[in-house]
Amino acid sequence: MATFLLEIRTEEIPANALAGARRQLEDLFTARLDEAGYAGFEIAALSTSRRLSAVVENLPERQADRTEEMTGPPLKVAVDADGRPTPAGEGFARKVGLSFEDVGRVETDKGEYLCATVTHQGRATAEIMANIVSTVAASLKFPKMMRWGDGSHLFVRPVHGVVALLEDEVVPCELFDVASGRATVGHRVHAPEEFELASATGYAEALKERGVVVDPAERRRSLEELAEKLATEAGARVHPDPALVAEHVELVEWPGLIRGSFEEQFLELPPEVVVTTLRHHQKCLILENGDNGGLQNAFIAVIDRKDDPEGLIRQGNEW
Repeated sequence: MATFLLEIRTEEIPANALAGARRQLEDLFTARLDEAGYAGFEIAALSTSRRLSAVVENLPERQADRTEEMTGPPLKVAVDADGRPTPAGEGFARKVGLSFEDVGRVETDKGEYLCATVTHQGRATAEIMANIVSTVAASLKFPKMMRWGDGSHLFVRPVHGVVALLEDEVVPCELFDVASGRATVGHRVHAPEEFELASATGYAEALKERGVVVDPAERRRSLEELAEKLATEAGARVHPDPALVAEHVELVEWPGLIRGSFEEQFLELPPEVVVTTLRHHQKCLILENGDNGGLQNAFIAVIDRKDDPEGLIRQGNEW
């Protein structure tokens, strides 16, 4: 059994578009593979702010052969008065790939008809996946779409790279005038260099080594754990805000957070003003005192990198 990988690498995708895109990827691949007669496969739809990916596991190298019972024209139409096949009868024989003498007969309530059992040879999975990829990409819808180049392409953001692999073989296809291959890039700060994926298997691990966590669930776990750690170190607790955490997940390729502070005199403002500024304008988590639940003059901000070595991101948010 083989693993298939599709990665569409783009310019930065709006956070509110990604959850829906993952659902569509899973639904569209499932529907197309079902139509092609595949069963027992598993699909993982993945994404970051710069890429949409689907990993399909447990695919055979070829589509299974299938048989089809086909019914042709009535015998009285397929055979003339002298017992010779008519054009209708000969046409049905050609359609099913048999000589007219080998075409069967079946008795129905409406009389006798020509019939045949046709075996359809399974196609190579790589060939089928190339067709499915084009269909899936063209079917994806986003809250806002954009055109680029000469305006002939319509997608969420301009596409810069396409990876399509069935195990270690490139699946030839083209999306938005970009040919598929095995080359992608890591994190734009920590590992921006282009590199080649050896196989569809191990995709997530290869990117994580280069600063990209493609699984949104893993990014969320990391962000929640790091937020708890930073709050505890400050003697505070994070104000529960699952919607904002969900947005943080979609804003980054690497799940990073920093803690910052602001002048205590701002706490003299109504709490709603402080919260609005921090949460809605700066996408920051609110820190509360552990004893009375009042606001701390501190916050937690999301960063798309592993560190802030010079403290410039923290200073910018504090300002």
